[in-house]
Amino acid sequence: MKVMRGPSVGLLILIISACSNSATESSAGPPESAATTESGPTSPYSDQTNGSSLPPITGYGNFSNVSSWEVDWIEVTALQAECANDNGIPVRVISPGDGLTYEEVPLDQHQTARAVVEACLAGLSLPDPVPPSREQMEEVYIALIDTKRCLEGEGYAIAPPPALETFIEGYIASGTWHPYNSLPDLPQEEWERLNAVCPQP
Repeated sequence: MKVMRGPSVGLLILIISACSNSATESSAGPPESAATTESGPTSPYSDQTNGSSLPPITGYGNFSNVSSWEVDWIEVTALQAECANDNGIPVRVISPGDGLTYEEVPLDQHQTARAVVEACLAGLSLPDPVPPSREQMEEVYIALIDTKRCLEGEGYAIAPPPALETFIEGYIASGTWHPYNSLPDLPQEEWERLNAVCPQP
């Protein structure tokens, strides 16, 4: 069930967020599109949220025996989506595979949807994040530079990266540099095309 792979930028951001006690998105991505559906099938949890969290929803996987740098976030997202859909929340995985869209969720169920998705994530027993090593940050930096060059080859202007030492030494304080953050608002089709051509590390 658990697929081992190298560290991702999304995981690095998550780790730094946990270490700095700041709220940070786990991966770069386009803004969520507002759902246009006003009503639809309801989740069994609809009457249980009211702004509060739900207990973990288990039975979809267990990542407690792997390190935080070995977690496959593509698999985690797929399991989250499966869990949410099984519990009445029609989320869908979007490119590059580590994000979810709530476009098909009725507006009056968005609060419930987020609570269920969070409960599904909690049920996967993800390991506690650990600070990245210098070597791991160097690997991520190099991968980001490659992605920057790829996006520029597709005709997009990308902000220059910080120097490697700045990236490593001041990363937590200065925030996240990611080449995808330089992109303008894009249609979903173009966003998915770019992620296929220039994958996010």
